[in-house]
Amino acid sequence: STSENPILDLSLFKSRNFTIGIVSITCAYLFYSGAIVLMPQLLQETMGYNAIWAGLAYAPIGIMPLLISPLIGRYGNKIDMRLLVTFSFLMYAVCYYWRSVTFMPTIDFTGIILPQFFQGSAVACFFLPLTTISFSGLPDNKFANASSMSNFFRTLSGSVGTSLTMTLWGRRESLHHSQLTATIDQFNPVFNSSSQIMDKYYGSLSGVLNEINNEITQQSLSISANEIFRMAAIAFILLTVLVWFAKPPFTAKGVG
Repeated sequence: STSENPILDLSLFKSRNFTIGIVSITCAYLFYSGAIVLMPQLLQETMGYNAIWAGLAYAPIGIMPLLISPLIGRYGNKIDMRLLVTFSFLMYAVCYYWRSVTFMPTIDFTGIILPQFFQGSAVACFFLPLTTISFSGLPDNKFANASSMSNFFRTLSGSVGTSLTMTLWGRRESLHHSQLTATIDQFNPVFNSSSQIMDKYYGSLSGVLNEINNEITQQSLSISANEIFRMAAIAFILLTVLVWFAKPPFTAKGVG
């Protein structure tokens, strides 16, 4: 019956480690998936990258997991899983903060891929250790339900994270755009002198205003994206604290 075999077995949340693991995975994946979608869009909107170059700029995040994941699978049982997750979350925080203080429309390709490369080490120490923490202490007959629950919340948080990130990005861009344009008028001497110089290249005031508007839009998109990256950095620091409420030992026969 469904009472004995529910679709979502909420009794799993009686386990402290499962609750902490699921909350950590859900919150972390919310910000992680949002950033996955945001970064390529940001590159295309502010720097004129096409889809291929935006993908190439994001691709270095996959290098470190190829090198580190086999080592974690082999030697991870000799390390406190909380240490691995802490390293992962702190690396996420560092890389997102790094991104927030360095990204601008004039950044070069190297400046884009370096945070991505180092963030790969965080990805490698993320899923397996947190899954092991979540499953630790559960009886064998609960592993299937626990796996379904974990996948459900991870998929849900990924969808929600993507939607929230793109919505927040758009709304913050509108706010910053209005703030930056508030001082663009005929009484601003900087605007007047700049428009006179630009008029020589664009031939009309409308061309000058269009170019200024495009520049303001690029800056607004960058500022709002950097705010989201800083928010993600703070969230991962807070999640680092949560992980240490999990109770060892961390052994899960169903993980591997």
